Amino acid sequence: MDSSDFGKEVLDDLALMASGEASKAGVYGDPGAEEIIWWSKKLSVEPEVILNETAKRLAQGYVDGELDWEFCDWVANKFLFSGVTELSLKNTSEKQLWWQVFLEFDASEISPSPEPALTTELRSLLRGR
Repeated sequence: MDSSDFGKEVLDDLALMASGEASKAGVYGDPGAEEIIWWSKKLSVEPEVILNETAKRLAQGYVDGELDWEFCDWVANKFLFSGVTELSLKNTSEKQLWWQVFLEFDASEISPSPEPALTTELRSLLRGR
């Protein structure tokens, strides 16, 4: 499977969780390290690859208007942030796309109108990839 395909597959799975259904890993509720590790094993890639490809697809989906801010912010807070809080990837996170995408959504939470600035920043991140 091409990495761009599994970014979409992971997001589709997270959408199931957001709607109250079980993920492919059988997890209900908020995603975290368990989901990242499950996908990592399933696809035989490092957790950072799962996080980066999911972040890339998340950012692109938001920029293209396919994904709304609420869902994207939820994924950033629950899935991407768990790379630091649960998988202890802090030392390698600063230059990783997944961390940068998380930070952009985190910053957008305090903006009364996050869309224009967030879209600009995400486009910039995606161009750099």
